[in-house]
Amino acid sequence: HVPFFQSLGAAAIADIVKDWRAKPLYLICGTTRGKQVADMLAPFKGLVESVIGVGVKAEPNAYTCQTIADAAASLGIPTSVGEDVRSAISTIAASGKPARILVFGSFYLRLELFDIHNLDIVEI
Repeated sequence: HVPFFQSLGAAAIADIVKDWRAKPLYLICGTTRGKQVADMLAPFKGLVESVIGVGVKAEPNAYTCQTIADAAASLGIPTSVGEDVRSAISTIAASGKPARILVFGSFYLRLELFDIHNLDIVEI
């Protein structure tokens, strides 16, 4: 949870996704308290359609979805909130438009992804 490395990791990921322009990119983010959320999200400004803040079910010490959304909004990134990863993906899919989704933040979010791996969304 060293802020420098959080920002460095986010910048590295943002550098990879900057060329993903064929479809709008949505960032689903949830993370543990104590991280500098705005610093983590800053590299994604201008790259993502929006940030969807989610809670992290497996992490009792997680920021609320609204805290994540507020951090993104403070950077001028469009935001919304979702109860969890599943609801955030469903909201994106409901638009019916092609999209790419990046789930970012807490390592614990992978547990939610494993739980929904059978979600009937392959490519949207």
